[in-house]
Amino acid sequence: MPSGFGYGVTPEGRNGGPNETVPAQSQRPRRKDLLKSFLTVKVGPMTGDKDCQEEFCVHTDLLCHYSPFFKAATSGNWTEAKTGVVNLPYDEPRIFEIFQGYIYAGSLDLRAEQASDASLLVALWVFADKLQFPGLQNQAIEALRRQQACTSPREFRLKDIQYAFDNTTEASPLRKFIIDLYVWEALIVGSISGWLEDGYPRAFIVGVVEGYCQQFPRPGLKTLLAKRPYTTNAGLYHMRDEVMAPGP
Repeated sequence: MPSGFGYGVTPEGRNGGPNETVPAQSQRPRRKDLLKSFLTVKVGPMTGDKDCQEEFCVHTDLLCHYSPFFKAATSGNWTEAKTGVVNLPYDEPRIFEIFQGYIYAGSLDLRAEQASDASLLVALWVFADKLQFPGLQNQAIEALRRQQACTSPREFRLKDIQYAFDNTTEASPLRKFIIDLYVWEALIVGSISGWLEDGYPRAFIVGVVEGYCQQFPRPGLKTLLAKRPYTTNAGLYHMRDEVMAPGP
């Protein structure tokens, strides 16, 4: 019998409209219409015999309305559908708590310290991607945009960029957002040196370099061929020789 629905889900990049807050297929259930059916969601790592997960009890109707992930988990012959328990061992309780608040309130309500925490907002976007919830992804990006308007891309820690690129696809809007931050900061500063250090994801480095180069006009092929320095100025590649050649 299928089991462990929370373990084998790979992130898929999805792109929703900037003002999208709920899936388009139906209206959000009203509180008075919610059925008395609840799902227990256990979030966080399981360490040995000790269960360190945090439990959340959430209306099944709301979870399924906002997230195809949970709709699939509670359908068919999955063990989760029979037990009413879904395990999310690779996710953070603080991120699920924000998601839970969103689906009950219908809006994203972040405390000041959360709204200024790039690590949390990146993790929230990735979690919403896993849940197939573009409305929350868009809200997370908007919070990141506001946060970055008041700071510098260098506020992004290496581990945040690694996490974003490890858990998203090539076409991910989150990847594009992070790359664009660094491209335009490089254009303002006039250099990309010092940023492309060991440890940065290859896709991030390639994206920044390509984005940076695309902002400059590219000469035509004939001009490029005529200006090749290695064919027009051999002296650029010669060592300086202080020893004079012998006279006649």
